[in-house]
Amino acid sequence: MKRYIGRFGWFFGISLVAISAMLFAVACEDDSPSLEEAQAALCGDLESLGATLDALSAIGSEATVGDLQDARDDVNEAVEEVQSSAEDVEDASTDELESAYDELDSAINDIPEDATIEDAVTGIETAAANVQTAWQAVVTEAECEVEEPTPAETAEEGTPADEAAEIAEVEETFTQTFESDATNADYFFAHVTDNLITTVLFAPSRAECEANPEECIGEPGTVESIEGTTIEGDTASLTATVDFGVFDVGMVQADDVWMVDSFQAVSDEVAEGTPLVELTLGEFVFGFDDTTIPADGNFAFDVTNGGGQVHEVVVVPVAADVPLEQALEDVQEEDTVGFKLFIQPGQEVDMAFEQPFAPGRYALVCFFPDTSSPEMTSHAELGMVNEFTIQ
Repeated sequence: MKRYIGRFGWFFGISLVAISAMLFAVACEDDSPSLEEAQAALCGDLESLGATLDALSAIGSEATVGDLQDARDDVNEAVEEVQSSAEDVEDASTDELESAYDELDSAINDIPEDATIEDAVTGIETAAANVQTAWQAVVTEAECEVEEPTPAETAEEGTPADEAAEIAEVEETFTQTFESDATNADYFFAHVTDNLITTVLFAPSRAECEANPEECIGEPGTVESIEGTTIEGDTASLTATVDFGVFDVGMVQADDVWMVDSFQAVSDEVAEGTPLVELTLGEFVFGFDDTTIPADGNFAFDVTNGGGQVHEVVVVPVAADVPLEQALEDVQEEDTVGFKLFIQPGQEVDMAFEQPFAPGRYALVCFFPDTSSPEMTSHAELGMVNEFTIQ
């Protein structure tokens, strides 16, 4: 799904110099990833493969041979993703992994039609173990810090195997949905709720989104890691690190299908002793007392969304001594010094910065659309901009 500079996050890109095209403009990027980006992509794909191996190993007596075959197909897709991302990482070989998967595939294909699930699982144990060994070899070679697939008995200490399989299913569903584009629109729309379509994609309706999947779904994103997955009945929550930040994700289950339902900001870790400046969001304003901003530029925002719509905070440096609207026209994407996306109504989050602000003039901007208006006018055009200066 589309990457977002300003940064919509999951589903659309904007340009600070073209607000009128903000909802569906994708920032231009170099097709060739850096070494760090390539390794991060490979490590993320290896972690996803580990999750599918978890699901395979968790298959128990209540499953069917068909479930085993479905788990094999998930492993196959994950292996292919690893092979693809490994091509951009020097000295990352997946030959043994490919060979081990072929062995597993043959073992599953050779399961007799009248075999019990117990016999089927026993028959593929060696092949499955070989895939896990080959997976670990690539992880080690690529110097990735990912968790080793857990044995069938537990997912985490004290977690039953069937719960491990469901956690793996939830995480795999989120990953595949987030990394979707228009080429697999059917999967995407089957795994997102109407709430997500209207509150995160900002589409007027599911029907309009489905009618234009290229713009609505956009470019595929990248899931780097998932942690803290919990399931309570037909709801699940997880924290996902993706290519533009960290977010809390809500999921719901209907008719045995998990769907992504919500996406919201996560508080940053603020260094001890760093002053917090209160920043209130509303329709359509940034409210703060500029006299509380430290002169040395070292602070974090304590952000509260007091409005009724989802907001974001984008911080960019702007030229001095010109009207703010004019100054924003000259800002480039790479100038952004901080952003916090998908701050839900009533939510309070801390927004930290990598380093103290240098002397200069800075703008706060929200580019999200006014969902109460058929025109979906951007919050920025409705006046949701403000500024502060570090002397």
